[in-house]
Amino acid sequence: MAHRDRTTGTKSDSFDYRILEVLLTKKDAPAGTIHEVRLVTVDNHLETLNFVQENMAACINNIIRLKRTEVTRARER
Repeated sequence: MAHRDRTTGTKSDSFDYRILEVLLTKKDAPAGTIHEVRLVTVDNHLETLNFVQENMAACINNIIRLKRTEVTRARER
C-alpha cells in the first residue's frame, strides 16, 4: 500500500514526511489498560495526506495485520 510521491506538488509545510501516531486499543478494554502506540511515516504531500485520511480504516487494518504477523513470528521462535 506504500507509495512515494516524488513530484514537486503542494506540501502541507516545508517537511518531506509526517509522523502519524496510531494508538491501538481493544474495543472492550477496561479503564487503565496499557495501549500500544505505532508510528507511521507518511509523505507530506497534500494528495498523500488526503489519501491516508480518507482511507484511515484500511491503514489501521494493515497495522493490525502487521501486529498479528509479528506476534505469530514471536511464537514460532
